[in-house]
Order: sequence, then structure tokens, then C-alpha cells
Amino acid sequence: MNGAGLGIIAMSLWSSDEVYERDPAKYPSGWVPASLLRRMFLEAPTFPLGLRALLTTPRHVAMNVIVATGEDEALNIELTPTSYFITQVPLAKEILTHSNHFKDPGFLCKDSISEGSRGSSSLFRDRRVEKVLTQSWPNIDEDDFKTAFKDHVGYPNSVCEHSVPKELAWTSSHPTETTVASIIFNLSKRTLQLCKGPPCMGSFNEYKFNFSKID
Repeated sequence: MNGAGLGIIAMSLWSSDEVYERDPAKYPSGWVPASLLRRMFLEAPTFPLGLRALLTTPRHVAMNVIVATGEDEALNIELTPTSYFITQVPLAKEILTHSNHFKDPGFLCKDSISEGSRGSSSLFRDRRVEKVLTQSWPNIDEDDFKTAFKDHVGYPNSVCEHSVPKELAWTSSHPTETTVASIIFNLSKRTLQLCKGPPCMGSFNEYKFNFSKID
């Protein structure tokens, strides 16, 4: 989140289009890491300029981003090094969720690029969050997100993910992975609520930023 009310969240994707060795002929000016690309969006003073930075800057790996502005607009963008696929938030029910696999039909119908994700819980985690939020639509608040983030369907590889002891490694597709943190942005209020670790075991603290322009 930045002082202009822009917010971005990112999810790793994997595709056959990714590049890990620089090709001067294909990328004469190189490309930027995914983390820097996200920062470029947040450095933008307006939503349109942030979108331009995301879509025109050379990149080398796939990712999904949900970008939004406190002016009441949001988009989902699946990015590969050579393409992007945009999903607009449905106006009838302004809820949009995503996880770690490609969903856009424009990508899925391409023969030149293939999905490279590990599958597993990514295939339903986004739906689990959407189900909780849909139950509260159109009166969704921060508490609804907290409930959604504590979901344990598919435990331990659930929305609220938990690592497991070595003797139980056979019960998990990623036995050492756990939820590091959960964050809820309120772009119109310029606040965020943060929970460290799995949200079923922690509490959310709210932070408000007083942004000031640096000349």
C-alpha cells in the first residue's frame, strides 16, 4: 500500500515461458525481479501509471497480482514474461480471489505456453476464501477476511497452512511450509491489519500510516 491509496498483493505462478538466463538478443536491456516490479507499482502516483509500469516493464518470471486503488477499482492480472491476462472484478458481486495457478481462459487455451504449477491446494484455496466472503456480501468487513484466512479445509495444506513434524510428512504436499503472515489492507482508510504466523494461532494488529510527501 502507498500514500496514494494503491495496493498490490502477489502470488507466484509457474509457466513454461519463464527465463532464468539473460538473452541479450531477446532482452537487450535486461529485466527486473518480481519484487522490484511490485515496488514500481507502489512508486506510481496514480492507478493508471502503476498499471503501465506492471505491464510494460520487462519481466522474466510468471506471477499473479491483484491491484487496487482506494478510489474503488481493482483488477486481477496474470503475468508471464511475454503476456498478460486481465480479469475485471464482476460488478454484480465485487469479490475476486486467486491463488497459485493460472485461471484465465486466455492463458489456458494457449498452446505456446503451459502451466507449471505444483497444483495441490492452490486449486481450491481461492474458492475457500471466496465462499466465506460471498456469505457476507455486500457487507464484507475485516472480520470476514480474518475468518476466511483461518480456513482449514485440506489441512495442513489449507488457506491457513501449517508445517508438520517429520513423522507426519506423508500427510502434506509441502510439510515444511506454513503461513508466514496474513495482511488485510483498507485502501480508503490507509490502514492494514497484520497477523504474524498462522491466523488461527495469532491475532491481528492494526497499523495506520501517516504518509507525507518527500521533496
